[in-house]
Amino acid sequence: MDNINFSLLLPTRARPKQLRRFLDSVYQCSLFPQEIEIILFLDEDDNSMFGFDYPNLKIKKLVQARNTMGFYNTSCLMISEGNIIIAVNDDIVIKTLAWDRKILNFHKNQSNPIYLAYPNDLHKKGKLPTFPILSKETCERLKSVFPIEYKGSFLDLHLFDIFMRLKKQGINRIFFLKNIIFEHLHFRNKKAKFDETYQQRRRFSDDCVFVSLSKFRQTEAYGLIRFCSFLNHYEQDYFFDVCKIHYQDDKEKFFSKIIFYFSFLIFDKNISFSWRIYLFYYFIARLLFSIFFDTKK
Repeated sequence: MDNINFSLLLPTRARPKQLRRFLDSVYQCSLFPQEIEIILFLDEDDNSMFGFDYPNLKIKKLVQARNTMGFYNTSCLMISEGNIIIAVNDDIVIKTLAWDRKILNFHKNQSNPIYLAYPNDLHKKGKLPTFPILSKETCERLKSVFPIEYKGSFLDLHLFDIFMRLKKQGINRIFFLKNIIFEHLHFRNKKAKFDETYQQRRRFSDDCVFVSLSKFRQTEAYGLIRFCSFLNHYEQDYFFDVCKIHYQDDKEKFFSKIIFYFSFLIFDKNISFSWRIYLFYYFIARLLFSIFFDTKK
């Protein structure tokens, strides 16, 4: 029986052609496709995916009622067997030959099994881990790798923020794999049509969720820091101001949201000041855009 080194978590809806294109690139660019499993999460009301199969790769399917993106990825993760977990989309084309061997070599060369790596998507590039790569051990050390509260966005930013908290404590475990290309054919890159799947997503529905989970990310980071400290044979006390998670209703007024963002982001001393400023202005900009330009509330 072949050892499964890679588990690709792939929620997909109404895109059989795009999915097959992605799977073609996975298969054609890999050296050992028998070591890869694809875990598909399909909505039970998606007739376009009925009977979908791809015999060149090991496919697992979960077919359930529609849910959140966090739920989809968590469900896929729970049945994964790979030593390396990659969260992917159906609007990707892999462009790097032997991508699997290169990522596996990276994985094996890590003396510390805790890491967040990500390929070059040719859009966000090094700015954001659009398609996060995690060791199985990293996933096991986190309480919730993909919180189910996220409806469709910020799973990548959530993980990035956790590892930015490690970096603040002198433990930098973030790796941008610049030469491994997972091209993101997103409509905002003008590489795809604005199809029904894109249209059904509420662009700003997860903003308050991300901010609300900042304290939870502190506890996640604390657990990883303690483990990394143990690996380095020393123990250090790190103070995290953990409190009960507070969720802000999307219907709250503009100024109350600004205060909410300010109190949760600017006052968060467990991340660098530059990262605090970036997050605050990023979410304020999104708030303004959602008020004045977004037609899909």
